[in-house]
Amino acid sequence: MIESYLDPEEVHHKEKDHGEMYKRIKHMAETGETPFPKYGSHPWSSRKGYPGLDDLQIMPRLFGGHDKRVELGRDPVYTDVDTATEIGGLTSYIPATVCALGSTKAANGVADQIVVAAARQGVPYVIGENVMVTHGEDRLKELIDLYHTNQMTGYGGILVEGNENEIALGIFDKAAAYGADGIEIKLGQGAKPGLGGIVRLTDAQEVDRYRKLGYHVEDMGDGTWIRHSAAGAPSIEGLIDQVKVLKETYDMPVWAKLGGFNDMHEIVYALAEAGVDNITVDGSEGGTGMAPTDVMNEVGLPTLALLRKTRSELDAYAEEFPDAENDLPTLIIAGGIYKGSQVVKSLALGADAAGMGRPWVNAARFNGEEGVENYGGALLQEVQMSTITTKRYDTADLDRSDVRALTVETSRVADLPLIGEDE
Repeated sequence: MIESYLDPEEVHHKEKDHGEMYKRIKHMAETGETPFPKYGSHPWSSRKGYPGLDDLQIMPRLFGGHDKRVELGRDPVYTDVDTATEIGGLTSYIPATVCALGSTKAANGVADQIVVAAARQGVPYVIGENVMVTHGEDRLKELIDLYHTNQMTGYGGILVEGNENEIALGIFDKAAAYGADGIEIKLGQGAKPGLGGIVRLTDAQEVDRYRKLGYHVEDMGDGTWIRHSAAGAPSIEGLIDQVKVLKETYDMPVWAKLGGFNDMHEIVYALAEAGVDNITVDGSEGGTGMAPTDVMNEVGLPTLALLRKTRSELDAYAEEFPDAENDLPTLIIAGGIYKGSQVVKSLALGADAAGMGRPWVNAARFNGEEGVENYGGALLQEVQMSTITTKRYDTADLDRSDVRALTVETSRVADLPLIGEDE
């Protein structure tokens, strides 16, 4: 196997460096496959210069805290900010989730540590795709039990995600039997919308097993194989029917996760009509265990644009169908989010929470279970500190008036006034 992966940190995203162009062509010519980035590399798309959450500024206020001061009998401090958030039938202590950690070695190797820490902090955890088919039903049950053993009273929950292959294999029946708190349909992800989960295999017996389970596995000709999960190709009516059947069959919240697609209007309307409890949308800045470099760089919607698009479609649906307003799905935005100010900006723009995967994994890699708990505690602190500057004392009260765009382009993308301008 030729380990000539490209490192996006070392190249210009436009590939103007001819040396890099030749390196890329050499890799493709020698291996016959598209390059895959090293673990931990940021998608090239995140450095294309497209506006993101960091191109917004939180707007502090002087006035607005007097009533809270009277209520408390003292000046409010950041720890007075309420961060509890209703997300898709669950309550999170922090407006954040652990977003679909799947079967890869990078994720599964630290999953126990993240599960325990997330449970203790009341943060929902989504078991990502292919965990059951890769590591077995016992592993699925082990993670669910581990979360519930450590769960903060009244907060959090653990969900099981299923892709097209796994749903056909009955993964949601197993999730219900093992006591999961919810299920999530995987329709896509930010790093590779339109492609399913991908891993490289080196064991011929594993290859045979996956093929028997209905997965597409390519022989790369170098003693390795690449397994592809089905990305799914539903009709609008088929997706609506699928969600309705799941809600009728299982007495638990039903979520959906997707990347940034061109037909977001049809997708959001279909999921809202079907009664899905939460929609998680993942921008192209999002991480992944494995994805083709070219797809990571050139496919999908960046996080800020995707958040605006999804929120506007949900609002349009509520306006068109007023009776459905109170039953609208909640919205989680994911894709390159790792700090409290980004969470606060996301909430101000209409998300109910932020989904994160890579930050939790890296926190565990740096400092184990304690690292995940420390990271979660610091994230909570940052969310509360940023929120109180706006004189909001509940993160649910944040709105678009609390943020401004730093550039004209960001103003257009986010549909926000420039900094220093009024609405």
